[in-house]
Amino acid sequence: MIDTLMCIVYIFVGAKWVLKKVEIETISAPTNWKIIVLKFLIWLVVPSEIFIYIYFYDSGIVRIFLGVSVMLLYLIETRLLFNEMSKAIVESNIDNREKDVKHILERRKFRVQLGIICFGIIAFIALLVGIMPD
Repeated sequence: MIDTLMCIVYIFVGAKWVLKKVEIETISAPTNWKIIVLKFLIWLVVPSEIFIYIYFYDSGIVRIFLGVSVMLLYLIETRLLFNEMSKAIVESNIDNREKDVKHILERRKFRVQLGIICFGIIAFIALLVGIMPD
């Protein structure tokens, strides 16, 4: 019962996030189809990881490699999403606050890069664990 409820909540919250407009701190912009597709692909990361965990229960190495590949795809999608969101914000900047927009985007870019580096390290360690003999 709880599992079904969690899945339903995940679907509704994810759908709301996918269709939400672009917001970075105090700046907002309308969304476009590229952003919606990238958000949808990012939204599918958790179900695909759960599927890999359940379906490949007997093969740990395959599970690690598939899980790491999904994590790496997530990192690529996150970077592409940030680039598209930045383009949308810069294009919709009608207040001529270029200095503020650039400053906010630089801070957010640093946080995205830091997250990518951390996930990359985790993926690398997972690959090492999968390659190393028992």
